[in-house]
Amino acid sequence: MKRICLDCGSLTTTTRCPPCTRRRDATRRPSADERYGPGRKRRHAALYGLPCALQRPGCTGWATTAEHTVPVSRGGILSPLVPARGHCNASKGNRDG
Repeated sequence: MKRICLDCGSLTTTTRCPPCTRRRDATRRPSADERYGPGRKRRHAALYGLPCALQRPGCTGWATTAEHTVPVSRGGILSPLVPARGHCNASKGNRDG
């Protein structure tokens, strides 16, 4: 069955023609494990349940996430992780400290 490519409109047997598929794959964002390394989940999980390091207003005190000391948006991909409650981590945003 012939279909129309979602990107360029040419006829193909799949949702995208081979050139459009290659172009799309080349621009895809790498997975979290590719970006942060294979032990990412283990490093984060080791911090869950510890006292929250951020202690923002409204904090209940126990970590449910891991937080980078330098925000990832500011180049902190390899920065040390500290335990943080999800609420505190979200309220901090991409600010340092």
